[in-house]
Amino acid sequence: MKNVIGIFLILCLVLIVFFQYRINKRDRQRAINEQKLAQAQEKYNNLRYSINESQRIITLLRKEQSDFSQEAEKYRQEITERETAIERLKTEKEGLRTWLFKQSSIYQKVEKLSKQKVTNKKELTVLTNHEQKVLKEVVMELYADYISDTKNQYPLLTDEDLLCLCLEKVGFSNQTIALCFGNTDAHVVSQRKYRMKERMKESK
Repeated sequence: MKNVIGIFLILCLVLIVFFQYRINKRDRQRAINEQKLAQAQEKYNNLRYSINESQRIITLLRKEQSDFSQEAEKYRQEITERETAIERLKTEKEGLRTWLFKQSSIYQKVEKLSKQKVTNKKELTVLTNHEQKVLKEVVMELYADYISDTKNQYPLLTDEDLLCLCLEKVGFSNQTIALCFGNTDAHVVSQRKYRMKERMKESK
């Protein structure tokens, strides 16, 4: 009887050690992921600052260029170099922004929905109202500068239009975007894009 109890206690101890190891491993992995996200977010903010700073300097240089014609070639060269640097930084920022979006749980939810295999479109699962709200919040935060610039250029666009543009920018298909808006028919997104183009024309 004592042997049985001893074996039982040993098994319990082994199980406790095993589960504690699993918990510690999960916590360490979570800490690593959070650190990577924080580093990526910091880099993204630095890139955005560098772009804004370069654009500010270009504005000053353009003013200097008009005031001092004898230095025109020098300023043109520096402007060209900085514009090239801005395009490079924008490309890097865009890649990082997409990576940050892909780390979010709502992106992973959308990606999962996009891979549904059904025989009837009516059977497709779409984002719930709450999930649509979360998606909108995440996208509006990550693409704040793009949304602001687009809104200034095309003031007639709605928030839903801007969200649609951002999702298209990520590379989502019309069908996936439809699921994001709670629809199963991609034709709805095609109609929205047509109306968006009309609003853009009217904004000019």
